[in-house]
Amino acid sequence: MSELKPCPFCGVVPTLQSRTDMPPYTENSVLVAFVACDNSACMVRPSIACYGEWGMPKSGQLSNGEASEQVSYAWNTRAGESK
Repeated sequence: MSELKPCPFCGVVPTLQSRTDMPPYTENSVLVAFVACDNSACMVRPSIACYGEWGMPKSGQLSNGEASEQVSYAWNTRAGESK
């Protein structure tokens, strides 16, 4: 997994959480991976999450590693930068 870039608004390095045991946030989904700025002084405190479906067969769901990769890639994507 790639290293997370700092928050584009405050410069603090965010945290990555990955789990499959969290309660559903909507009727049909469960949080799988989440990146967020933890700086309480940050005026924006951006975050991004990757969700999986409750009730989907395991073969159709992302693994924790895949979800973490996707959410890390999305967090590290910045407007105007080429990858």
